Amino acid sequence: MKKPSQPGYILYGVILFTITIYIFYNVDNGTSKNVWMGILAFLGIGAFGVAFEEPKDTTVRDTPKVQRFKTSIPKFTSLNKLKNGEMKLDEIKKRYKIIAKFYNNYKFNLYKDVSNYKIAQKQMNDIVNVVEANLNEIAEGTGTSFLDFPMLISGMVYFKFVTKKRVIEVNNDLKEMHNTGERLDFDDKIMGALESILGI
Repeated sequence: MKKPSQPGYILYGVILFTITIYIFYNVDNGTSKNVWMGILAFLGIGAFGVAFEEPKDTTVRDTPKVQRFKTSIPKFTSLNKLKNGEMKLDEIKKRYKIIAKFYNNYKFNLYKDVSNYKIAQKQMNDIVNVVEANLNEIAEGTGTSFLDFPMLISGMVYFKFVTKKRVIEVNNDLKEMHNTGERLDFDDKIMGALESILGI
């Protein structure tokens, strides 16, 4: 069902207040009169409130607006580990390219409108099945661990698969997601992946 427009809410408010005034002047005093007047006045005030409230921005975006959380990534100092690990550097770069695709294609402002559910679900699944999975493979192949994920992510910037600015923008949004997950009790897998990626 389509929501009423802003002028529609104003019209509802006017109608409800008109009925309230009519009841006040034309209906005999009594409990039912007071109850009806209270209900109609409440609904009228609510309608005006909705009409003049700031509309929510639910547009899916490729770049963020103002971000509440601020993150950073460490300076990359693990080049020797990557070069001397069991996993070949070419394989590491191949996995970096896969992770970078997630960062470069990341969508912002997905979680304010249920109509974005499918995109949001895929993006959340990719955090576990793409980003965390490939970082785990790199960590195992270079003798590091999930504790080193932020450093490994900075390696992706070092090899120029993604910009530092983009990584920070996405990680800021992931931090917001983690904060929401703490309040709404998200699945342990997604929460664990976010904590490893963000180093928290």
